[in-house]
This record gives sequence, C-alpha cells and structure tokens, in this order.
Amino acid sequence: MSSTAQYNPETLTSLLKTLNLSDQTPNHAEILKHANNVLKSNKGHSGALRTKVVALLQLDRFEEVVGALKDGGEVVGGELEFERAYALYKTGKWEEAKKIAKEAAEGGKREQRTRRGLWHVAAQAAHRSEDFALAHTIYHTLISENRPLVANEDYDLLVNRSATEAQLMWSGKQLASRKVTGEELSSFETAYNVACVHVARGEFEKARVVLKKARELCEKLDLSEEDKKDELAPVIAQQIFTAIKLRNFDEAVKLSEELDINSLSDSSLKPIASNNSISLKSLSVPTGSLYNPHLSLRFFESTVRKPISETHIKPYGFQKRVLARNKLGLELAVGKYGSIISEVTKESYTDPAKSAFEAAARAAERGKEVRKEVKEGKKGDVAVRLYAAQTEMGRGNVTGAIEIVESLLEEVKVSEKGGNKYAPALLGLLVALYRAQGRKRAPRQLEEAAEWWKTQEQPNAALLLSSALTSLTAPHPPTLLSAGALLSSLPESTASSTIPPQIINAGLVAAYATTDPSRIPPSALSSLPPVSDLVNGIDVDALESAGVYTPSKKRPLDTAETGAKAKKAKAGAVAQEKKKKRVRKARLPKLFDPSKKVDPERWLPLRERSYYKPAKGKKGKKWVGGGTQGGRVVEEEKEKEKEKEQTKVAGTGTGTGGGGGGGGGGGGQAKKKKKKGGKW
Repeated sequence: MSSTAQYNPETLTSLLKTLNLSDQTPNHAEILKHANNVLKSNKGHSGALRTKVVALLQLDRFEEVVGALKDGGEVVGGELEFERAYALYKTGKWEEAKKIAKEAAEGGKREQRTRRGLWHVAAQAAHRSEDFALAHTIYHTLISENRPLVANEDYDLLVNRSATEAQLMWSGKQLASRKVTGEELSSFETAYNVACVHVARGEFEKARVVLKKARELCEKLDLSEEDKKDELAPVIAQQIFTAIKLRNFDEAVKLSEELDINSLSDSSLKPIASNNSISLKSLSVPTGSLYNPHLSLRFFESTVRKPISETHIKPYGFQKRVLARNKLGLELAVGKYGSIISEVTKESYTDPAKSAFEAAARAAERGKEVRKEVKEGKKGDVAVRLYAAQTEMGRGNVTGAIEIVESLLEEVKVSEKGGNKYAPALLGLLVALYRAQGRKRAPRQLEEAAEWWKTQEQPNAALLLSSALTSLTAPHPPTLLSAGALLSSLPESTASSTIPPQIINAGLVAAYATTDPSRIPPSALSSLPPVSDLVNGIDVDALESAGVYTPSKKRPLDTAETGAKAKKAKAGAVAQEKKKKRVRKARLPKLFDPSKKVDPERWLPLRERSYYKPAKGKKGKKWVGGGTQGGRVVEEEKEKEKEKEQTKVAGTGTGTGGGGGGGGGGGGQAKKKKKKGGKW
C-alpha cells in the first residue's frame, strides 16, 4: 500500500481515535508522524496542521510550532492564535506574543475558554516584557470576573497578581497598598509574593516576618527533598537580602551558608544570589581584616556577568541596573577608571547614575595628580585639599590625611579673621581622623578653638561640648578643671536649645567631683538619677561569688615606657629570657663506655696524634712533622737534627788530622757514582 493511500486525509480522524483508544496517554510523537505524512500529500489540510501544532506543543518543540504556523498559517486563519502566542512566549519573543494574544482576545468571536486562555498568555508575556501595568490590569480583571474555567485557576491568578505587584514596585512605579488577605498568607507561593511586595516597598521588618512564614509553609509541602530545596532557594535568597538591609550581617552570613549557590538548579537565581553574596562579603568584613575588591570583581565576572552574557538568562530591568552599578562600583574600587568612563559614555547606557560614576572615575583618575600637587605646595582651594585628604584615607594613609587637614586649619586660622578662624567643620574632621588612627587625646587645635570660641559673643556650643567631653577622659586635675570651665561657660539659652541639660550636668559633676566638689551646682546634682535607680536589680551577692576580674598585666600602649626606660626594660626582659633558657642534657657517643679512660687527644686530627702510624710507603714519620704546616714536632726527629748540626760544625773546624780526614772522607763519598739500572 502506498504512503498516500495509508495517510489519506479522510482517515486521519480515525487514526487519531485509534491511537487514543490503544494508549492510556496519547503518543504525541506517533501523532506528529501521522500528521506530517498527511501534510505531505495535502498541505492545505487544516485538521492535520492543527494536529501537528498541538503535538509539537506537547513535545515542547516551540520553535517548530512558530515555523509551522508561519508556513501554513493561511490554512487555519486565526483559529490557532492561542497556540501561536504561547509558542512565541516560550521562545522568548514576549512583545510579539503579547501583541498577538491581546488582539486575539479583544477581537473576534471566540469561546469563553479560548478568550480567557489568550488573556492568560497576554498577561504572562506582558510580565516578561516588563509591561507590569498591563499584566496587573489583566490579572485584576480576571480575578474580578470570578469565573475560573479550570481547577486552581483562581489560586494561580492570586499568585501572579501579587508577583506583578512586587515587580511594579521594584520597577519604580507607585502602587496603592491593599490589605493582605488571610488566604494569601495561608499558602506558600502567595505568602512569598506578599513578602516580596514588602521588600519592594522597603518594609524589611515585615518582609522578614512573612518570609519566615513562607518558609514554614514550604517545609510542610508534600514534596521530595530535592524539589523542596529548589522551592526554598528563592526564599532563602530573599531572607539574605532582607537581613543585609536590616544590617543583621551575622544572620545573613548564617543564611548564606544554607544556600549553596553552586548547587542551585534555577539558572536565573544564581547570578542574583552571587551578587548578593559579594555585597555581603564587602559589608561583613571582620574587624582588623581588609576587604579585597580585586577578588570580588573576579568572582563577579565569573558568576554574574559571564553567565548572563553567555546564556539565555535575562534579568529584569531593575536587576540589570543594580548589577551594572555593582560592576562599576567594583571597578572603581580596583582603579579601572578608564573602563568605567568608556562604559558610561556609551549611548546605550541609560542609567541615571552614570554621571555620578563618570565624575567619580574622572576625579579618581586625577587623584594622583592632586596628591602630588598638594605635597609639592600647589595646595589649591579647600575643596581640593579635602579631596586630597579623602584620597589618602582611601589608600589607608590616615597620617597623610591628618597632615593635610592640620595644614589647612593652620592656613585658615592665619587667613581668616572672622568666625571661621577655627572652622568647626574642619575641627570635627580632624577629631574624626584622630579617632580613626586610635589616638585618645584630642588635637591641640580643638583646645585652642575651644578657648577662642569661649570668648565670642555667640560661642559654638557643639564645639565647646566636644572639647569638654574629650578633656573629661583625661585623669589630670587641670584638664578636668578646664573641662568644667568650658561647660560652665555655655550660655543657658544656647545650651538648652542644642544640647540636652542632662549631658551638661553630668559633665559638670564628672569634672568637679574629684577636683573641687564645691563648684558643682546644686541643680546639677538634683537632675541626676539617684544611685538607687542605677543599682536597682543588681545582685551584689552574685557579683561577689563570681569573683573579681583581674586585668591583664600587659600595659596598654598609651601608658607603656618610652625612650631610655623602654630600652632598659627591654634589655632586662632579654636578660631574664636568657636566664630562663633550658640547659641541654649532655649527649654521649653511641658506644661510650664510662669505665674506659677517655683519649685526651681525641680532639686532634688523626695524623697529629702521638700514636698515629702511617701506612708503609708514605715517607715514614717525617710526614708527620713536615707534611702538615704547623704540625707538632716529634722529639726524636729534633734530636737527630741536632746531631747533624753538631757534625757539620765539627767538620768545618781548623784542627789538623782529624779535621782533614773528616773532610776528605766527606769528599770521597761525594765522588761516588750511582749504579745504573738499580732497583729498590
């Protein structure tokens, strides 16, 4: 039987019925095969095309659906607009899908079921194309109609509406608040979306409570552990964000340990969670540690920017803006000023904050030149000097910043004759820099300014109070008396309008209590709370039983000896340390026998020992004395040398007979010839 006869268009309906009867679940691949064979013989068969489109949708082959309807759309006319819009939505063509679904739902005579489905597709496409206002309007209309056509449609509409409300708020649109129903807080999805609405409004404390509720509801769902983990991931991510906003970094760090970013199955959540993790690390740096922006930028590039640029992930507009700003902020921290300027000057970059980043990058680029000019004496105006101090602080050079501000204060003091002679703002900055460096004493400029402002008609109350409170920390009586005088010099009208009287009264008592109690005003004592109120609730017996805390013997930095005393103390400590050194136990040779006498010459080289006997053919014992420079001389060799010297002296004497014979004998020996060919 030929192929054409087998897949006759008239028999397509019966073939489909046969497939449905033979299988409990439709075999969409087999249905697609039959439909394609029918269309080969008759491209204009509308039933076969409709069957093919539905089978492709069931098989999630959305690109093929778009192609099939594009080639044969005139066959079915406007009958398959729902399928066309849904396929476009699934392929990421949201604007086109929104337009087709909205036009099809508004025009033409369609069944209520089809029309309602088209509105659902239009709302979903509007949501993804960030037309949140249209999506919110559609969902609100569908909910108000109260005519659900499928199971759980009303619940899905509530979930989608609350999600759209959160997106509207995040995108910058103002939305009137509405009362949250108990039904929304009784289900996981709706409770989570309500929490997102609170986050978008900046109501982080409310969001924290609702997120906790949503998490409890999720954990009660009848799901597998893997599915439950996937559902909880966005909730935990929002909890981390909320904790960061509430400055509760310990809780945020604990939650981030629960959220394993690398194992997240939601690819769109990974870059967002990674970005928040970078922010958390920059904000929760332990005291004494340094934050490394270079590592953060590298992590951002690999986990945030690269996945978004190389995959199908498409964050929402407000998310893109935040991610772009964070990238620019990290580049600003590592000094990539050229990259920032080239990025923000592009026409496609429309973020309103781009001018701020450009200004910061250009200013930082010139920061090095400004610091150089300030150091070389080209000091410029106050703004330039303050900027130079700020750049020094950014580099961690607090001392350099203090020097710049101190020199600026000296110049202002000399040049200004009016009220800015001791500028309170500059003094406040100098005090802050002193504290940042760990200095406990106030700068001398603050004391000078306080004395000067005390004599003015309108003294600066805040500056006088700051100087007095700083002086109260010193234990010296003259300093305490000076602090009391400053507090007493504050006019009552000025002090009461800017400074609470309790602070002034407490300062007066602290200044004069140990120096001159008679100068304490009675009103100051009566305004202080009674001692009974301060110690109320304190269990004295429990404190005594707990024992007395003994502080460390290590002296603090500000009271430690300096100069010659410090050197002497250090030398004594070193000597004491040497005394405490442990004496090593004597080590003996492995085969040492204490009963045997120790060789007294054991420290000498072997050849220099008296009992050394060289091997034969090594020049005898002469090698011992002459072989080594500086070696010991054997007594026997010395005696032989003496005898030879005496013999030579006797042979050269003036005596007769014996002397001549001796000489002749010597000469006769010298005339003897060596034998040739002799052997040893």
